Amino acid sequence: RFKFKKSGKGLWKQILVSLVAAMIVVALAGSAASLLYLKTVIDDSPTLNVDDFTSPNSSRIYDSEGVLIADIGTQLRENV
Repeated sequence: RFKFKKSGKGLWKQILVSLVAAMIVVALAGSAASLLYLKTVIDDSPTLNVDDFTSPNSSRIYDSEGVLIADIGTQLRENV
């Protein structure tokens, strides 16, 4: 139970300290909730495989004038 002093300065100081303490508690609770949510998102995310990001299609390399320099890839196909 809080006991406030009779003087005005002491009362405002206790109110300010109480508000700061409440803000710190809310910030810590919010941080804990955010970390818990982040953990559930990471646990539910799919695993990534490098082979899913490689394409057998060819890549065309052009010079600054638009002339084809190289056609690199395992399948030299033209997409239509």
